[in-house]
Amino acid sequence: MLPVPRLTRLGAAVLVLLAAAACESGTGPSFTGSATLQFSSSTPPGVKNLSLQISGPGMDTATYFFSVDSTGLSSGRVVVPAGAKRHIVGLAYDSGGVNTYSGDTTVSLLPGLNPRLRLLLRALNASDSIVVTTGDFWYSRAAEPTARNDLAAASLNGIVYAIGGKTGNTCTGLTAVEAFDPSTNSWTTRASLPSGRFNPGAVSVAGILYVIGGDAGCATRSNEVDAYDPSTDTWTVKAPMPTARTAMAVVQVAGIIYAIGGDGSSAGSTTVEAYDPATDTWATKASMPVANDKMAAGVINGIVYVAGGDLVPTATYAYDPVADSWTAKASLPSSVSNFAGGAVGGRLITAGGSSGGVFVTTVLAYDPQVDAWTVVAPTLTARGREAVAVANGVLYALAGGADAQVVATNEAYQP
Repeated sequence: MLPVPRLTRLGAAVLVLLAAAACESGTGPSFTGSATLQFSSSTPPGVKNLSLQISGPGMDTATYFFSVDSTGLSSGRVVVPAGAKRHIVGLAYDSGGVNTYSGDTTVSLLPGLNPRLRLLLRALNASDSIVVTTGDFWYSRAAEPTARNDLAAASLNGIVYAIGGKTGNTCTGLTAVEAFDPSTNSWTTRASLPSGRFNPGAVSVAGILYVIGGDAGCATRSNEVDAYDPSTDTWTVKAPMPTARTAMAVVQVAGIIYAIGGDGSSAGSTTVEAYDPATDTWATKASMPVANDKMAAGVINGIVYVAGGDLVPTATYAYDPVADSWTAKASLPSSVSNFAGGAVGGRLITAGGSSGGVFVTTVLAYDPQVDAWTVVAPTLTARGREAVAVANGVLYALAGGADAQVVATNEAYQP
């Protein structure tokens, strides 16, 4: 059984299925290999299951059933032989197994991921409707209780934590810590940070959440390290970072935390320092080739990738912790700053940010296998100065915005 599709409610009696790549009705060329359709949706009350039946020349009819979770969301993927004249029938059912939506279309499915296909399912006995989306996509989740920017985020045991930040044009950092549970689409308040900070870094290791550095005030850099234990909802102060910094990239590889770049006492920093939670000690590592801050960062196959930033907005570098060395990689296709990012689906994903002083919805994906960037599905809301965390293969972009209008927006990206 595949996991469920995500459906999006519309105002007409229609269920729409969206997928990708030149998927045109009618005849088309034959293709070899498999076509992948990745589905998502947010259903109205009453829809409990969805089925998709796919048939066509040179393939057996394949039927897939998907359930809807307690929040009304579902997502999943199907793989069928690629080719022309693929007939897709979609049906939605209520809890009693009664068919409530129905529709079909004939399309050409290309080999590989087909991200943009559209299927219309009409409601049989109501004026409601649903949209099923395929390919990579963003969708809204419950907003944070606290609107803020310049915060940190990290995931631990499938829970996403929003930490610190500030509420606008102020030099006072927040101590607020809020936890988002994707399975219930809900937030809870957790024990406050020992001290208020904005632009800190955060990451989890072995069941403990670590918050590192940040701004303790205007032009006051922090070297504080705090560890949060979710089982007791308590914080413990750890060995301080040797170099006080803010807005650095913070990641972990094989249980070691790396604090990379950021802003030091008065300017950008190339400093890289590694923290071992097992011994509560720090070590200096090879410096970054360029000083940069507010970068997107993630770990893919044991290699750390950092990209973009306020000081060198098109730079991409890879750090090998084993060799303690840096390598320049393909530059970003556009200059973006004030953004965040994380690794999901084997790629480094950036979220929003600002370009030319304007917040954008642009999302870029770096694939280390081919050393190349591509543009993927945009965020729903243009914003920067947000935080990003990845939980269970989904990337969450939290809060952000300009000082004059901070937001509590929570959007999720399904690659």
